[in-house]
Amino acid sequence: MAIEQSGFSQSLEAGADLSAKQFYACKLDSNGKAVLCVAAESLTAGVCLGTPAAGEAASFGVVGLFPVVLGGSVNAGAKLEVNASGQFITLASGKAAGVAQEGGASGNIITALILPQM
Repeated sequence: MAIEQSGFSQSLEAGADLSAKQFYACKLDSNGKAVLCVAAESLTAGVCLGTPAAGEAASFGVVGLFPVVLGGSVNAGAKLEVNASGQFITLASGKAAGVAQEGGASGNIITALILPQM
Protein backbone atom coordinates (compact mmCIF):
# COMPACT_ATOMS: atom_id res chain seq x y z
CA MET A 1 0.00 0.00 0.00
CA ALA A 2 1.70 3.19 -1.17
CA ILE A 3 1.56 6.16 1.16
CA GLU A 4 2.79 9.74 1.02
CA GLN A 5 4.35 11.60 3.93
CA SER A 6 6.05 14.57 2.41
CA GLY A 7 9.15 16.03 3.89
CA PHE A 8 9.54 18.50 1.03
CA SER A 9 7.75 18.97 -2.27
CA GLN A 10 7.74 21.75 -4.84
CA SER A 11 5.44 23.08 -7.53
CA LEU A 12 6.88 23.18 -11.02
CA GLU A 13 5.67 23.70 -14.56
CA ALA A 14 5.75 20.57 -16.72
CA GLY A 15 8.07 20.96 -19.71
CA ALA A 16 6.44 17.97 -21.44
CA ASP A 17 3.20 16.01 -21.18
CA LEU A 18 3.39 14.14 -17.85
CA SER A 19 -0.34 13.36 -17.70
CA ALA A 20 0.35 9.60 -17.80
CA LYS A 21 3.46 9.78 -15.57
CA GLN A 22 2.09 10.18 -12.05
CA PHE A 23 4.60 8.74 -9.51
CA TYR A 24 7.43 8.68 -12.10
CA ALA A 25 10.88 10.27 -11.64
CA CYS A 26 11.42 13.75 -13.06
CA LYS A 27 14.32 16.12 -13.60
CA LEU A 28 14.66 19.79 -14.41
CA ASP A 29 15.31 20.70 -18.03
CA SER A 30 17.49 23.64 -19.09
CA ASN A 31 14.47 25.97 -18.73
CA GLY A 32 13.76 24.90 -15.14
CA LYS A 33 10.69 22.86 -16.12
CA ALA A 34 9.96 19.29 -15.05
CA VAL A 35 10.49 16.49 -17.59
CA LEU A 36 10.77 12.72 -17.29
CA CYS A 37 14.10 11.29 -16.07
CA VAL A 38 15.88 8.71 -18.16
CA ALA A 39 18.37 6.10 -17.00
CA ALA A 40 21.09 7.19 -14.54
CA GLU A 41 19.92 10.81 -14.33
CA SER A 42 19.60 12.70 -11.06
CA LEU A 43 16.12 13.16 -9.68
CA THR A 44 16.34 16.99 -9.66
CA ALA A 45 12.60 17.79 -9.92
CA GLY A 46 11.34 14.87 -7.81
CA VAL A 47 8.52 12.36 -8.07
CA CYS A 48 5.60 13.64 -10.16
CA LEU A 49 2.60 13.73 -7.80
CA GLY A 50 0.04 14.94 -10.34
CA THR A 51 -0.92 14.46 -13.98
CA PRO A 52 0.11 17.72 -15.69
CA ALA A 53 0.04 18.33 -19.41
CA ALA A 54 2.88 20.42 -20.85
CA GLY A 55 2.73 23.95 -19.45
CA GLU A 56 0.62 23.00 -16.43
CA ALA A 57 1.84 23.15 -12.83
CA ALA A 58 2.07 20.14 -10.55
CA SER A 59 3.66 19.08 -7.26
CA PHE A 60 6.86 17.05 -7.23
CA GLY A 61 8.06 15.14 -4.17
CA VAL A 62 11.72 15.94 -3.50
CA VAL A 63 12.52 14.43 -0.08
CA GLY A 64 10.24 12.19 1.99
CA LEU A 65 7.93 9.22 1.59
CA PHE A 66 6.19 9.16 -1.80
CA PRO A 67 4.44 6.63 -4.06
CA VAL A 68 6.62 5.51 -6.99
CA VAL A 69 6.08 3.28 -10.03
CA LEU A 70 8.39 0.27 -10.28
CA GLY A 71 10.12 -0.79 -13.50
CA GLY A 72 11.17 -4.20 -12.16
CA SER A 73 11.01 -6.40 -9.08
CA VAL A 74 12.23 -4.63 -5.95
CA ASN A 75 12.66 -5.86 -2.37
CA ALA A 76 11.84 -3.79 0.71
CA GLY A 77 14.96 -1.94 1.84
CA ALA A 78 16.56 -1.91 -1.62
CA LYS A 79 18.26 1.26 -2.82
CA LEU A 80 16.54 2.60 -5.94
CA GLU A 81 17.63 4.25 -9.17
CA VAL A 82 15.69 5.41 -12.25
CA ASN A 83 15.39 3.39 -15.48
CA ALA A 84 15.13 4.73 -19.04
CA SER A 85 11.33 5.07 -18.65
CA GLY A 86 11.41 7.15 -15.46
CA GLN A 87 10.39 4.18 -13.30
CA PHE A 88 12.21 3.07 -10.16
CA ILE A 89 14.36 -0.09 -10.11
CA THR A 90 16.90 -1.69 -7.77
CA LEU A 91 20.16 0.27 -7.79
CA ALA A 92 22.77 -1.35 -10.03
CA SER A 93 25.08 1.27 -11.48
CA GLY A 94 23.12 4.52 -11.64
CA LYS A 95 22.55 7.27 -9.09
CA ALA A 96 20.65 6.41 -5.91
CA ALA A 97 17.24 8.11 -5.76
CA GLY A 98 15.83 6.52 -2.61
CA VAL A 99 15.01 3.38 -0.65
CA ALA A 100 12.02 1.04 -1.15
CA GLN A 101 9.83 0.85 1.94
CA GLU A 102 8.06 -2.23 0.59
CA GLY A 103 8.63 -4.79 -2.14
CA GLY A 104 6.84 -5.05 -5.45
CA ALA A 105 6.95 -6.08 -9.10
CA SER A 106 7.18 -4.11 -12.33
CA GLY A 107 4.21 -1.76 -12.71
CA ASN A 108 3.37 -1.77 -8.98
CA ILE A 109 3.12 1.46 -7.03
CA ILE A 110 5.00 1.28 -3.74
CA THR A 111 6.15 3.72 -1.06
CA ALA A 112 9.77 4.86 -1.30
CA LEU A 113 11.84 7.13 0.87
CA ILE A 114 13.09 9.64 -1.71
CA LEU A 115 16.63 10.84 -0.92
CA PRO A 116 18.16 11.82 -4.27
CA GLN A 117 21.93 11.77 -4.71
CA MET A 118 23.33 14.66 -6.72
